[in-house]
Amino acid sequence: MKNVFRLCLMSLALMIGSANEGFAQGSCGCENSTCDYTCGGMAMCNGSCSSGGGTGGTCMCGDTMCTPGGATCACTMSTSCTCNDGGMSGGCSCGGMSCWCTDGSPCGGSAGSCGGIGGMNCGCGCGSESCSSACGATPAESCPNYFNSSGYCGSEVRYEYSDMDYSLHIYSEGTMSYNGTIEYFPWTYPSMTTSTIQSVTIDEGITGIADGNYENAMYNGCFSNFSMLNSLSLPSTLTSIGSYAFYYATGTTLKMTLPNLVSYIGESAFQGCQFESTDLTIPSTTTRIGGSAFANTNISKVIFAGCTIGDMGSYVFDSNVTEVDVYANTSISSYNPYSSPLGNISNAILTTDVKPSTLGVSVSGTDGSRYYSWLGGSFKTMNGYNPNALAITAKSNLNVTVGDETVTSAAYGKTVKISIADGYTLKEETEISVKDVYGTNINVNVSEDDYTFTMPMLPVTITATVEKTVNGSTLETDGTQVTLTKVAAAAVSEGKITVDNSVTTIADDAFAGVADDVTVIDLSDTQINTR
Repeated sequence: MKNVFRLCLMSLALMIGSANEGFAQGSCGCENSTCDYTCGGMAMCNGSCSSGGGTGGTCMCGDTMCTPGGATCACTMSTSCTCNDGGMSGGCSCGGMSCWCTDGSPCGGSAGSCGGIGGMNCGCGCGSESCSSACGATPAESCPNYFNSSGYCGSEVRYEYSDMDYSLHIYSEGTMSYNGTIEYFPWTYPSMTTSTIQSVTIDEGITGIADGNYENAMYNGCFSNFSMLNSLSLPSTLTSIGSYAFYYATGTTLKMTLPNLVSYIGESAFQGCQFESTDLTIPSTTTRIGGSAFANTNISKVIFAGCTIGDMGSYVFDSNVTEVDVYANTSISSYNPYSSPLGNISNAILTTDVKPSTLGVSVSGTDGSRYYSWLGGSFKTMNGYNPNALAITAKSNLNVTVGDETVTSAAYGKTVKISIADGYTLKEETEISVKDVYGTNINVNVSEDDYTFTMPMLPVTITATVEKTVNGSTLETDGTQVTLTKVAAAAVSEGKITVDNSVTTIADDAFAGVADDVTVIDLSDTQINTR
């Protein structure tokens, strides 16, 4: 019954079309009327359509806007629109994927397949699949979003993609790079692929990942914006990780360790990633790190493992970093004197086996707010030392003061005064020594009996050898041991000498001047072991 009714309507349309020129072109000028248009050689109009066969009429096909123009039917949003009138630019939305069949064959089909009947130059939105041979005489590769599941991604490097487990496997030897004039890696061109790949495995033998680029207001890297990535395996042979390589690959926390041979980490290479381990070790082979390489990540501890970095960009790490360890033989600088490689780090702990002066660490800030500065970052402590309270270690035979106050610590930059304890004198031909925790000598200024120095950025130890006289005998001490160095004749009574109870050792020649007069040496009150 429906078919009979449709035939009747089509007959009526033929009659109207013959009376109104242009309707055979499949077009009508509808003004304010509702049109029921069937994509074909004729138009059916309900209501008052303008006569004369307007060629720019607009018709509602279901909920789809169709704009016929001459013999062209362009249906852009509905899977129910079919174009059988030979229109050369018919377009349909096929299961959410756009297909273009320029010879007028039905669009039809489903996601992942054009489904056309010999359609030439058809285009597919392929989902996670490749375009099928149903695209017709033109090879599937001509589809705009076509993605081969395997191929080359470098002169020798190959890849394989599986839509069974959404994995991408890179293998062979050499450096990953763009082929020819293609500005994207094969799997990054159809954006749907970046939202489906869940694991990336790069085999041993691969040495580099090419730099990405910034185009059309987007950062494009080898594995950038892989929003479902949850597994990453990097080979030990990798020496170069290009810019934007894993930019915002944010599927889940990644288990990742930088290979020991990596020398170059490009700009924003890992920006936006979240890692299973929040400790990151920069290997000793690393010589260059681009700006924002690890920005917006969850890394909280960075270890520079003896690397010599001659070019480090700005704001490499995020403010989540709370601790930085610097191993011996580490040296870091930047070609740009205005860059701040650690610029986002604030109030962290800096632990270093390298002398701060060699590393380039400085201290700034006023009383109560001093902090260590290094590469643009600020650190509240270094090796656990607070720049406002740096320890001073001195033996009991020395007095240490700042101003009029006796102290055991001082802030960086303070003037510290040393004096000899009462009853003692500095041993002749010796000096007071001040050294920091790395054994670096700190300059001591001498003025009459005043000894002063400026507090460095590290704790210090003060040592001196002093002497005192007891009953004519000379005792020498470095603050740890008390040595009897010389016994005076006045200390001998009836052939007996009683050694002061503070003495811990006796010099070999201590009795040289009184040996003939001494018959008894009383050590009973001393700490000397006489056994």
